[in-house]
Amino acid sequence: MAENFCPSAPPDMLSLFQWLKPDNLGSQALLDGAIASLSLHLSGKETSNPLLVAQSRTIYGKSLVELQVALSHPSRWSSSETLFAAILLCYFELFAGTSSPDTWLQHAKGIGVLMERRGPAAHAEGWDAAMLLSFRSILMMSDMFFPQEKDGFLSRPEWRPIMCDRGRCLVHPAGTSAEAISTVDGFFLRLVDVPGILKWGYMVREAKKAGISVDPARLGPLAQAAAAHYTSFKKWYDEEFTSLPYVHSTEGLPAGPSTALHATILEFEHPWAGAMNMSYWASMLILQETLAQCGTPVPDSDAAQQDLVSKILRSVESVSQGVMGPYRVGYSLRIAYEFASAEAQLWIGRMLDQFSKKYAATDRHTYPAPREDSGGFV
Repeated sequence: MAENFCPSAPPDMLSLFQWLKPDNLGSQALLDGAIASLSLHLSGKETSNPLLVAQSRTIYGKSLVELQVALSHPSRWSSSETLFAAILLCYFELFAGTSSPDTWLQHAKGIGVLMERRGPAAHAEGWDAAMLLSFRSILMMSDMFFPQEKDGFLSRPEWRPIMCDRGRCLVHPAGTSAEAISTVDGFFLRLVDVPGILKWGYMVREAKKAGISVDPARLGPLAQAAAAHYTSFKKWYDEEFTSLPYVHSTEGLPAGPSTALHATILEFEHPWAGAMNMSYWASMLILQETLAQCGTPVPDSDAAQQDLVSKILRSVESVSQGVMGPYRVGYSLRIAYEFASAEAQLWIGRMLDQFSKKYAATDRHTYPAPREDSGGFV
């Protein structure tokens, strides 16, 4: 029923909200305004209609005010409609970037606070469960790229069962196998711990770059956590994910060979399967680099990183197709950029320029400047 609330949205966008039912809509002006703002923005961008885009921003501004009123209300703050409106307005920021390309991070953090305050039981079933499941990747990305002192709430024991579909097809098409749903749940159960490892691994790397010594006693627990997650992620990929029939890649030729980074690209039957491959490779890059910074690198660490970076970059053309394409590749591309050569970083910058015309969250100005040394991988 998602097409009823946002008829102008393309199929890959609507797939995020396929769990919607007609009776979820039309009950609050706040929610209707959030729906209208996102729908008008998508339609305006697809048809190159600046008037629709301007109208969407006007409605968005009014909806933000209404959201603040709802969040201050003694009962409405915790309603399902308020939560869904907040999620839609965050998606609006992902596409529009009204004040800056990374405003969505602030919105996502606020939604995380709202969900945490509502508590696990409020998201256990039905519409509320589907909202959390459909938004879990954005919550994890906000923890990844906007870390706080405490780890994200989804990593706590009481939230782990809640962030899994567990075969209910809440956010999956009807008929999706229990094996496939369990595999996706397994991915998120591992990904949720990566932001915490990245936060400390990045601090260690930056300290070493600055010539600051790191207490070996602090490196031990970090290395142990990274090694355990590396092993767990690899086992999930080798034994669960790759057993699914539609997740494997085939080699193809790039659409523009003269501007391509590689002679061949990786193509996927289903773009979301491609995105999960890319996210796994990016997560393994983080874990491998953390182990290397802790002095316990995986065997042939440089070759392993080269392989992961290459596979991510060769997948971009295929997986980034469609309106939701930049959303699918955003995490993995940002991580790969850290390990890419100057040539590859410039190529990534050109891709980001294309993406950000319709998806603001991939603005290249949120990335570091390209490297000037000869390091990195292609």
